[in-house]
Amino acid sequence: MFAQANGRPLHPNTVARCYKRLIAEADVPARCLHDTRHTNATLSLESGEPVKEVSERLGHANIGITLDLYVHPGEATKREAANRFDAVLKAAEEGSGH
Repeated sequence: MFAQANGRPLHPNTVARCYKRLIAEADVPARCLHDTRHTNATLSLESGEPVKEVSERLGHANIGITLDLYVHPGEATKREAANRFDAVLKAAEEGSGH
């Protein structure tokens, strides 16, 4: 994911040091660099990207890993799901004559 100007990969410690420096400069709460993978997966799927593409980009063996371990639905996604379910219940109620 991260490369030097000559195309060779950066050492993981170099990436981690740069990330920590950027977090400190931005004055935002510190998070583990690995958490950015989870954020990327969640936001990608919430924006409509196909799960297979997200899974392949993250290097997962199957989409189950991506969905089970990496995706953390946000409040808006949970609210949208609840609203869709509410609409289904209301439609079923109206269809039954109650």
